[in-house]
Amino acid sequence: MTNERMKMVSSAAALTMALAMAAAGCGQETDDAATGEVIASTAPRGDRNTPRPAGVPDDYVVTPHGWRHRSCVIEVGGDETVGPHHVQGGDGHRRAFAPCQHPAFDRSGAPLGPPTHDPQVNGWVASFNSTSQGAITSLGADWIVPPTPSSAQNQTLFFFPGVEPAATGDVILQPVLAWNGFGDHAWTIASWACCKDGNVFNSAPVSVASGHKLTGTLAGASCSGGVCANWTITTKDDNTAQSTAFATTGDGEQMSWVFGGAMEIYGVDTCTEYPGSTSMTVSNIQVRNSAGSLVLPAWSFWSAAGSVTPNCNPQFGSLQVTGPNGTVSSAKLTWQFL
Repeated sequence: MTNERMKMVSSAAALTMALAMAAAGCGQETDDAATGEVIASTAPRGDRNTPRPAGVPDDYVVTPHGWRHRSCVIEVGGDETVGPHHVQGGDGHRRAFAPCQHPAFDRSGAPLGPPTHDPQVNGWVASFNSTSQGAITSLGADWIVPPTPSSAQNQTLFFFPGVEPAATGDVILQPVLAWNGFGDHAWTIASWACCKDGNVFNSAPVSVASGHKLTGTLAGASCSGGVCANWTITTKDDNTAQSTAFATTGDGEQMSWVFGGAMEIYGVDTCTEYPGSTSMTVSNIQVRNSAGSLVLPAWSFWSAAGSVTPNCNPQFGSLQVTGPNGTVSSAKLTWQFL
């Protein structure tokens, strides 16, 4: 994929949204055939204080996919699997959901539309990615929880690797580290999947501490012809062995756009609201192709430096690789306090 194409199909902004639908809650239109249960709002969140742009209503919460109506953000248990129109537990019990009936907004308060914008419109400030490896069956990466921001206000910060279908960019699967991601003014990890029909799914958040090593993995199952029917998203604190995960459908799409690392921010007014350090290294990035073999992607770097305010010069660099047999890569994300 060319760099132009990379910019046209952004991960966080490539989310198909129902912008002109009536203002009704998610999950109100579909009954589960077996139980009659529907999912309403399953994401009680305490992040109403996160600074929000004008035009974003109070009943919206910030996610790694922009501002979303809280009824469209659905928490998934570790024994549950997200299907096309339901969440199913290990005991077979199903909770149904319908397409989200609310628009979504980017970090500036503009409505999110089809995949036609650069990443920064949804809060992305730096990332590195590749489509050179084609369809993949797994992705793993390690990173360290940085120090708490020296100015710990109501800002929200997200760091994550992830995968998407390069053909459409309408789905993203990602293990995520967040500062204040759940209105908690703390570091947490959670696994996320977005955004078929506008709904957002996340596992239960787990608290983590600065200096802890994290491992994020995306593992495909029942893969054929480059398409994995199901994916398990896991985010783990290696220091405590605590993890948070869930399984989801692959929506019949090839996951062929790999993000080794990305940073997304909301409500940041000064560079001191970034983490209390000036860099983060994503290491031990391992990618397996459709044959299950380790491959070394040809990474491309992107930064919103110069196009976001405040401009803290976020950028990835210092890419290191090993292989071909080991086929591991790492990259350093840096920013400056200006």
